[in-house]
Amino acid sequence: MKIFNDFDFSDFWEDEIYDHGYSVPEPSDDLILSIEKELGYKFPASYIEFMKFQNGGTPLKNSFPTTPEKHWDEYREISGFFGIGRNNEHTLCGEYGNKFWIEEWGYPNIGVYIGDGISGGHELILLDYSNCGKDGEPEVVHIDQELDYRKTFVAKDFETFVRELVNPDVFEEYENCDEEFVYDYSENKIHQAIDIIKNGRFSNDLIMHFNGSTINFETILRNLFSEYIQKHGHFDFEYDDLTFLILDIQFFLLTWNKSIKSKDDYVKHCISMIANKKDEISLGGDAVQHMENWFDHRVKSGDIKRKLFRGFKFTPAFERVFLKYIEKYEQ
Repeated sequence: MKIFNDFDFSDFWEDEIYDHGYSVPEPSDDLILSIEKELGYKFPASYIEFMKFQNGGTPLKNSFPTTPEKHWDEYREISGFFGIGRNNEHTLCGEYGNKFWIEEWGYPNIGVYIGDGISGGHELILLDYSNCGKDGEPEVVHIDQELDYRKTFVAKDFETFVRELVNPDVFEEYENCDEEFVYDYSENKIHQAIDIIKNGRFSNDLIMHFNGSTINFETILRNLFSEYIQKHGHFDFEYDDLTFLILDIQFFLLTWNKSIKSKDDYVKHCISMIANKKDEISLGGDAVQHMENWFDHRVKSGDIKRKLFRGFKFTPAFERVFLKYIEKYEQ
């Protein structure tokens, strides 16, 4: 059967402008042979055809299961496919190519690392030649650096791996949203909350991030919280657009001065921006869980992307929409 017969690439890739430097020009046969020689492995025919269609890039269909039973309750995401080349940093033999991962990060030298995950270099996708030899048909595996380079089987070959990738929107956005809360919506409580919004102070960490901005984020957040209180009657996070907008603002402010390498890194820094003292504007509820859900959603939706050594940030397209939208809260 023809390789990738009837496979639809039309909705597989991000637009080139948003591929974060993974994509490079189509490789020539001579370049492919020289890269194979340098790495010491013969590439599968399916991998070569795939890369000739587009030589590296950021896939829209980026999620795959990592359980032997192929259950989707445990899955991972590939941030980008490394192109076949040397010049671009995200290529097989580029600055952050195979040599870098093996020599600098200690990844096992058992094949060709063809892509990275979303955790800032702490997980990679590997064509594993351990069982087939350097000229055979490699399996595709997931290598987790943080779990002592644990190797998890993903697919029997590269074509199968690509065909099993899916868009993350096939998953339910919130798998842990079955907890119910009971709040005091009394008029007195709402009045107290509004008074705190008008006269209370934000945490020192959040105030620090206000400084130097031409955007009046303090006014924006006070107006946003006023709307929030009118809707919910409390400060506790909900699974709604207002909560997401609050977290969008905090993430935007946070990433001005810090490089966020992972979800845990984001939560650790963001939690300090939430006030918990009396008469301070405080965001309660299960804050950490909400932050984690927000982060997962934004990554799956492609609204935030990770650049190696630069951390997670909003994509330019999403940032433009976000900044335009919050203008109405600055009045």
